[in-house]
Order: sequence, then structure tokens, then C-alpha cells
Amino acid sequence: MHLSRVLESEVMDDPVQASAYAKADFADVNRKVRRNPRPLGRGQGARMQIMQSTLEVGESPPFKAGFFNRGFVERFLTRFPGFDRGTVLDLGCGPCDIPIRLLREVPRCRVVAVDASGPMLAHGRRAVNRNDLAGRIDLVCARVPSMCVRPGKTFDALVSNSLLHHLPDPEAFWESVKRLVRLGAPLLVMDLARPESEDQAREIVRSAAAGEDTILKRDFFRSLLASFTPDEVAAQLEFAGLGHLEVRMVSDRHWAAAGRIP
Repeated sequence: MHLSRVLESEVMDDPVQASAYAKADFADVNRKVRRNPRPLGRGQGARMQIMQSTLEVGESPPFKAGFFNRGFVERFLTRFPGFDRGTVLDLGCGPCDIPIRLLREVPRCRVVAVDASGPMLAHGRRAVNRNDLAGRIDLVCARVPSMCVRPGKTFDALVSNSLLHHLPDPEAFWESVKRLVRLGAPLLVMDLARPESEDQAREIVRSAAAGEDTILKRDFFRSLLASFTPDEVAAQLEFAGLGHLEVRMVSDRHWAAAGRIP
């Protein structure tokens, strides 16, 4: 029986907290993943698979702020190799590391980067300016699902990393996806998977984030408790009419949902 979900703060509006994340090492630690998923089972109509990593069973990759950002971008481009232009919506962009990395790889794209944290977006704006991308990344301070960044289904792709566990109502997230993204658009959503107990969560933090900032370790533990299991995500997708999307475990503590919007 899994640990019950414990909600955490929806918005990182503490400037000190935002600074800790902005200064963290966002290098990918999940690049060497074997792309030979084996079936895990079916959950509420959504296809469930698990990727076998090169890590030994029970071993955790280093924390690196918990956001496998370089690997996230690589996973998106590997899954959707023909995507080379268009406007990407990034929900929960934080300090804009993923938008910047994505535009380095796909220079003909634009990104609308949305986050509810003003302090986090302030760091993001500085990072965007340092990388001379102010004309290609639009920063929007808004919450899911109340944001109104554009009318209609106008976005050509959607990415989101480590946002869903912050939201008290995950259904609002998936409905926003359907409302904002055009038909056939590629989607990649990634987040933590809730462990089976608080002791397991503490062990994950201890083994993966021992040398990290105290704020990051505290938030990592809280995020693990607030996260969804892959089965719960599969049920959310089925309820939202997105049951065709694949849900995969991509590390010992992260799931990813990917596919195209119907």
C-alpha cells in the first residue's frame, strides 16, 4: 500500500527558495538510460512501461536539484525527432533552464514559459537575458489552470517538468493541456513518483541529495510525499481523455508521460 499523498506549497514564492533552485546544478544525471522498456502493466487504459536504467537496483542517481533538465530535453527530441520549429508551452518553467536548453537544440522554436512564482521568473529572466534569448522566450507569471496566455489551441508542443506534484488538482493540469495545445502536438510531462513510505522517501533524499543545500533537501522530501504514483497518473490521463499517452518510469524515482495530443 502506497503512502497517502501529502500536499505541499503550490507556489515557490520565497526568494531564498527560488535562489537555491536557480543556483543548483541542473546537469543531467539520467542520460545513460537503455531504451528497451519492458511492460509494467496497464493502468486505466493508459499504457504503462518502465525503462531500465544503468543503475543497480536500489541505487539512486545524484540529486542535481531533482530536475534532469538536459536529459529531459534529450528525451523530448529523441521521442519527437521531427520537431524542429513552432511555439512550445513550458508549464512550471522555474528559472527557465529547460526553455534555454531546448532553444539551443531547436533554434527555430519559440517558448512561452509559465510559472506562478515571481521570484523564480526573476531568475529565469536574468538567465534568458544572459543567453540572448529575450526575443524567443516569453515569460508569463500565472497559475494552472487560470492562465490565459493565448486563445485557443495554438501551441505546437507542451513540456512540463516537476510541476504536477505542486498542484492540488491534477485534473486542472490535464484539462489545461487539452485547452491550450493543438491537435497532434508532442507532449512530455515528467515528475517524481511517490514512494511507498516516509522512510523510503528519507532514504531517497539521503542517498541522492546528501551534499545539497538544506532547502533543496527539505523541498525534495516534501515533493516526494506530494507526488503521484504512475498508476495515479494513468488514471488521471484516462479521466482526461488522454489515456493513449504512455506513462513510463524513467529513473528509480521519476515517471514521464509522453505522446501526441489527440
